[in-house]
Amino acid sequence: MSKKISILLPVGFFLLFSLSVTIAATLVAEDKKTAKPKLSP
Repeated sequence: MSKKISILLPVGFFLLFSLSVTIAATLVAEDKKTAKPKLSP
């Protein structure tokens, strides 16, 4: 039981982290589309 939790907990945190990063990147991309681009690579 505790072994399962110790495996699931980091995986869950990683999934939440990657999801929030994806959402943030999408929001930034949408924001850059509408707003004037400040940085150009």
